[in-house]
Amino acid sequence: MDSLDFVEYPAAGLALAGVWLMAMRNRLGWVFNFLSCLLYTWVFYTSKLYGDAALQIGFGAMQVWGWFQWKTRESKGSLMLRSLSFDGLWNSLLVMLGGSLLLGLWLAAATDTDVPWADAFCTSGSLVAQLLQIGRFRENWLLWILVNLIYVPLYVYKGLTATAILYAVFLLMAVWGLWQWNRNPRSPQEPQEPS
Repeated sequence: MDSLDFVEYPAAGLALAGVWLMAMRNRLGWVFNFLSCLLYTWVFYTSKLYGDAALQIGFGAMQVWGWFQWKTRESKGSLMLRSLSFDGLWNSLLVMLGGSLLLGLWLAAATDTDVPWADAFCTSGSLVAQLLQIGRFRENWLLWILVNLIYVPLYVYKGLTATAILYAVFLLMAVWGLWQWNRNPRSPQEPQEPS
């Protein structure tokens, strides 16, 4: 077993638990995801996936922010889900593509990565998806589906087998999360309106 496996496997397990909890709209998901971010920062840096390594640092901060955002909403008695307007969706896609272009140019010019464009696209898409998830927008799951479709072969190519398997599971969980969030837009603890 490679020494990288000793960090990659626990990171994958924590992330898996975190995504499952997020799909269930359980605030503890932010904690599991934070711990996974810490471990994956090292895994990705060691694998020369610098965009992903930097993303994990940003994700760590976003997990803390998400925890407090959801805690505030829970204390007010509502984790009601939202949908993006057409303009919101368009702006999200523009930010994702613009971020991909800028980061890809930088990674290609300033680092020794052999996958600057895939790394940049997944990094940018993941940031936008995470922001949408913090804001409780259903469309976050659509972006996670797209990003995971690219992450799986990227991690296979980089020899990160456990992470590739994890992201294949994430792909399925993102489909499930989209279904869960569309099935019941109210939080589990929020009372239903009488019909």
